[in-house]
Amino acid sequence: MVDLDDAVATVVDRCLGVTAEEDVLVIVDPDTRTIGETLRAVAGARGADAVLAVMDERCHRRHRAGVPDWSRSVRVRCLHSRDH
Repeated sequence: MVDLDDAVATVVDRCLGVTAEEDVLVIVDPDTRTIGETLRAVAGARGADAVLAVMDERCHRRHRAGVPDWSRSVRVRCLHSRDH
């Protein structure tokens, strides 16, 4: 997937500015795993300590409750939620 690789490299390099030795956590659901794996790989190639976590989808009510407290200390967050 050359197009996906190029797009993700742009996001990691230009939009997020990921650099070596940063901690990167990519959280996906099963449907978005492919893009998540690519984000993790590109961030890792830039020298970041990159981790991929796959979570089951949650019900809308709980999902819309907000961002978990532990993630509030993260410098950059990219959140994506689909309405079903």
